[in-house]
Amino acid sequence: MSMINIQDQGDKQVNMHFQFISMKMKNNIWQQPVIIPFSKEYRNDEPSLSYDGNKLFFVSNRPPVDKTEPQKLPDIWIVERRGEGWGYPVNIGPPVNSEGVEVQPFYSRDNKLYFRRRDGLYYSEFKDGKYLSSLKMDEKILKPNLSFICISPDNKTLIGHSFNPNNHGSSDLYASFHNKNGNRGPPISFGNKINTDQNESYATFSPDGKYIFFTRGNDIYWVSAKIIEELRPKE
Repeated sequence: MSMINIQDQGDKQVNMHFQFISMKMKNNIWQQPVIIPFSKEYRNDEPSLSYDGNKLFFVSNRPPVDKTEPQKLPDIWIVERRGEGWGYPVNIGPPVNSEGVEVQPFYSRDNKLYFRRRDGLYYSEFKDGKYLSSLKMDEKILKPNLSFICISPDNKTLIGHSFNPNNHGSSDLYASFHNKNGNRGPPISFGNKINTDQNESYATFSPDGKYIFFTRGNDIYWVSAKIIEELRPKE
């Protein structure tokens, strides 16, 4: 079992860059964190693993292959696992990346890459070795402005966090469920089952779908995914 996290470096935001660190569990003990080599240069952020653990999607300002200067606007990149390590990052390219900003990648088990642009959430299906045209998700369904979404392995539950004046704190976790017609319903707050006066954010499911991990303040928490059944609307 391994975990990937982000490490900050630099005293000023303009000079700050992020590195990814990996921690592996052996004999139920977390080993010392190790910096992932490809992340030692440029700004690397928002890592998201595929469910099989073989692909890592992330956001970076690193230059394209034919350039030497960092990009002014970030793109989504992918790197694939090679044995115990990782290969060389590749820019996802169009139709996912554009001349604008693409951030917050999440790759679902049904081979769809979800991401955010300035005007909302999008997804692109990976089929026959390529990403298809990017489609915008329904803003009405995803209110109140969900960010950093993740989707359960069975594809029935979407979780994200939102900054809302009526929240318990600055950000709270919300869940959206597929209904019997296969459409996704409006987000429902986890309420005081999870949300507190601190920031709850950056949720993700374990690969088997049994647990939900999220951050609260500066710490990482986990909870049984059975909690979502208490929120799921009755049909």
